[in-house]
Amino acid sequence: MEFQIDWLVKNKVVQFNIQGDVTVEDLSDVSDRIQGLINESDAPLVHVLHDEQGMGTMPISLQVLTDALGFLKNPRLGWFIIYGNDDRIKKFISAMVMSVAKVRHRNFKTREETLNFLVSMDTTLPKVEEMLE
Repeated sequence: MEFQIDWLVKNKVVQFNIQGDVTVEDLSDVSDRIQGLINESDAPLVHVLHDEQGMGTMPISLQVLTDALGFLKNPRLGWFIIYGNDDRIKKFISAMVMSVAKVRHRNFKTREETLNFLVSMDTTLPKVEEMLE
C-alpha cells in the first residue's frame, strides 16, 4: 500500500489517497499523519478529502475501522469527503463508520463535485478553479 497526504489548501483542507490493499496498521498510520496536520493548523475546522480511486480491499469491521481512524474523533475535523469510488459496499461501510463517529461526511463521484460542495459549505475557501490547479 502507498499513500499520499498533503495540504490542498494550507491549514484548511487535507487531501489524501491510498493505492492498493489496506491493513488496519496502514489506516492507523494514515490517521496519525492526518491527525498531525489537523493539530498543526490554526483553523477552527480542517476538512479532509479522500480520493479512493486506487484503493483496493480494506478491513470491513466497523469497530476496527473506527478505532484505526482516530482522526475522525478530532473536534476540529470539518467535513470528511470521499470521492472516486462507486463500490456500494465501500460506500455503505464508510457511511456506517462516519455515522458511528458522528462525522460530517459526503460521498461524490468526482473531485470537482467534491470541491464544489466543500466551497458551498465553507466560504473561506478559495474558488474551485484555484484548488484544481
